[in-house]
Amino acid sequence: MRTPILGIVGSGSASSLWRRRFLYFCVASVAILALLAGEGCSGRVMTPLHSLDDLNEHGMRVGGETETVSLRMAQERLPNAKIMSYATPADAYVALQSGKIDAVAYDKPPLEYAAAQNDAFYVLDETVGVGHIAVGAPFRNKELMNRVNEFIKLYKEDGTYDEMYNRWVKTKDPVLPDIPKPENPINKGKPLLIGNDPQNIPMSFLDVEKNQMSGFDTEFVMRLAVYLNMDFEFELLYYDALFPAVESGKLDLAVGNLDKTPEREETMLFSDDYIDCPAGIMVLKSRWLAGAEEEEAQADSEQEEQIARNLTFYQKLKRSFKKTFIVENRWRLLLQGLLVTIYITVVATVLGTLLAFVQCCMRRSKRAWLRYPAKVYIAVVQGTPILVILLIMYYVVFTNLKIQGEMVAAIALAFNFAAYAGEMMRTGVDGIDKGLIEAARALGFGRFDVFRKVIFPIATRRIMPVYKGEFISLLKTTSIVGYVAIQDLTKASDIVRGKTYEAFFPLIATAVIYFTVAHLLASGFAYLEYHLNPVNRRRAQKGQVNE
Repeated sequence: MRTPILGIVGSGSASSLWRRRFLYFCVASVAILALLAGEGCSGRVMTPLHSLDDLNEHGMRVGGETETVSLRMAQERLPNAKIMSYATPADAYVALQSGKIDAVAYDKPPLEYAAAQNDAFYVLDETVGVGHIAVGAPFRNKELMNRVNEFIKLYKEDGTYDEMYNRWVKTKDPVLPDIPKPENPINKGKPLLIGNDPQNIPMSFLDVEKNQMSGFDTEFVMRLAVYLNMDFEFELLYYDALFPAVESGKLDLAVGNLDKTPEREETMLFSDDYIDCPAGIMVLKSRWLAGAEEEEAQADSEQEEQIARNLTFYQKLKRSFKKTFIVENRWRLLLQGLLVTIYITVVATVLGTLLAFVQCCMRRSKRAWLRYPAKVYIAVVQGTPILVILLIMYYVVFTNLKIQGEMVAAIALAFNFAAYAGEMMRTGVDGIDKGLIEAARALGFGRFDVFRKVIFPIATRRIMPVYKGEFISLLKTTSIVGYVAIQDLTKASDIVRGKTYEAFFPLIATAVIYFTVAHLLASGFAYLEYHLNPVNRRRAQKGQVNE
């Protein structure tokens, strides 16, 4: 007789189950290979570009990071072009390289750095305006901002600014200098919380190999800390998340390429400009054919395209794998992100299950003052996007509490999980035959024994399939926690994409990791579901399986 194996549920032999799983993996692998094979195929006609005005035509697409002044300036300078917003600069770079957009509008130093790292890009000499980059702070930090302005004036006068600009913008492989920390900080034990965007090379980015922030803004903050004689900690946030973090008082300062505008000055405090940053335009070099350099540029473009065409699929895959995982030991960043994702998932599931049980008891109570609050809670949570719940928890509920961002995210996800899991529990309990409960009481079982020996086992078996699905959904929902300064698996993938300027392999690698973890967890639940069934347990004891 064959023995039961992991994950057997319902009817069908073990061999047929694994054949189905093998088929699923084959289908997923084919889909991945198809995506990789289709890299760079946009299907759009790429007409040559000779000037900035060529982009000011209907049908042209200009992309950039959401909410940046550079993108707004591009919209004013190129009113006929379609403006497209992306979450990170890396997303816009990838869209440009794959032909989905015609140009990228962003601050010129990061564009020049991207062009230096990728020969396919070209930055136009012409700009669409100048952004005024400043430090942001809540209005309560006026005294601190006065000290910041003193430092900005000093570092511009003594040549430190010019030295830093040349190092980070005009050098191909800049290195963060060794700047000592304050020896006796006046805020010992209470470091300044400084928000920063880790995906804005070379202004601010995460050095994966050294596991520390680097870039122009990082050096600026380190020198500022020495001048203020204060300790500080970085809070890594997406660019568009820096503003609500400052407005809510979550941060003491924000240094992340913040453009100062009159509208933003109404909601937060800004320092003097610490860098004047021209807003540039970047296009594909192969499309930029200007004057006497047309033949030479065309030849270079054809040579680069020929080299790319000569690479086999395996060579492209190997190159992408190396850039994503091997260079700078970037696999460690993804591993750390995966551990954070699993931690948040486990904590949220435990808290959410406990809260769901309480909510289930309240919904089944005969007392109206218990039932109605539970109904309101379910209606509010189920009708509110989980991202909004997360932001409210982080920027409103826990603003003034010293609690880790991972725990805040776990609590937010637990609240959302409980609203659905609680209803599953209630449905499972209400579906139990009343005769079973009455029979148990007739045998002398107390209320607790009835629940422990009758209600709980039957309800658990009934809700386990849908509970498993909700748990897997929770795992995938953790991908949004990067909005509140948490470096989970998805955020780690974004950082890697910001360094490789590739989308497909980092994203597909992330998808494969999620798929693998979800599959393993689903198999664990399937194993638990199988053994919760008393019929299956009896068959297992006899060495039988379902045929």
